[in-house]
Amino acid sequence: YVSYLAEEGFLTDISSKIYDIVDEYNISNKVMKGLNARGKTFGIPFVSSTYCIFVNKSLFCRNYNYNPTSWEGIASISRNVAGTGPGGFGLAARQKEELTNQFLSILFANDGEFTRINNEEGKKTLEVFEVMSKDGTFYSESVNFSQRDLSMKFCEQEVIIMLNSSNQIPYVMKKGSDFEWEIIDIPSNKNDSRKSFFNNESIVFVEGKDIDNSIRFAKYLLGEKQQIKISLDYGGIPVNHELIDECLKYENSIGELLFSKVKNISEINSYRLWPYISESIHN
Repeated sequence: YVSYLAEEGFLTDISSKIYDIVDEYNISNKVMKGLNARGKTFGIPFVSSTYCIFVNKSLFCRNYNYNPTSWEGIASISRNVAGTGPGGFGLAARQKEELTNQFLSILFANDGEFTRINNEEGKKTLEVFEVMSKDGTFYSESVNFSQRDLSMKFCEQEVIIMLNSSNQIPYVMKKGSDFEWEIIDIPSNKNDSRKSFFNNESIVFVEGKDIDNSIRFAKYLLGEKQQIKISLDYGGIPVNHELIDECLKYENSIGELLFSKVKNISEINSYRLWPYISESIHN
């Protein structure tokens, strides 16, 4: 989007105004690359999130062997659940960009490339969707859900496992307090490792607007106090990833829950080709 909007003249180049921000707030060059076009910078990231697996541990422990450490394991549990009351595995598919990011999170866990999916890793990732949709494992109603809709169904125990954004943790902590649940890294079919990626939200600067005050506001959001608050209150991840250790110090907080369970979050180039693959994934 940034490159398109910049090419159309909607955005303002802020390169000369933020030369100190990357170093001052320890922002990764990979994160900034997604906000660049033609060697110019048009935005500032203010929060990251990640995708992870939410599991209704109460239902797992009560009825099944608790082992959601692989896609085969998740599919097996979901298959057993199907037709007994709650739905099996769900992911939010109403918004195609969200769906594609969830697809990319599974692809990344399989060591795939974001800009090239016509290979073994891409095929394995598509098979996760295909197999689940054919054998009743997939909670089919979720294809019409937003991320919040899916979280509601999870908290109502109508779906036992979901792939969702870390920004849904505050809602689940509040509404899912009457049963035991947890979050885990996204499994990989390729090996025993599990890993997730950072997904970044950013402020972009529109031509003709008050750029200086907008940059001041962005810097305010990047301050240590606000970055930790974003993590503790909203399930976000500090753009300055060195602050993750600070979040772990708050017992029973969202930050402590997320970072003690989801261990292998990696930085990636935030460049996306989602418009080109979203239709086929959705279908």
